[in-house]
Amino acid sequence: MTALPGPAIQAPSYPEIPSAVLGLITGLAVSVALWALIVLMAFFLA
Repeated sequence: MTALPGPAIQAPSYPEIPSAVLGLITGLAVSVALWALIVLMAFFLA
């Protein structure tokens, strides 16, 4: 896997956390946020 260039991928404040773990956490957070948005929209539109 090639790392994407840019400061968003690099976390200088947390050098002990691998980029794979950060990517996994980011993916989980995005998926949870999307599910919450879908549930809220379904709740308000119902």
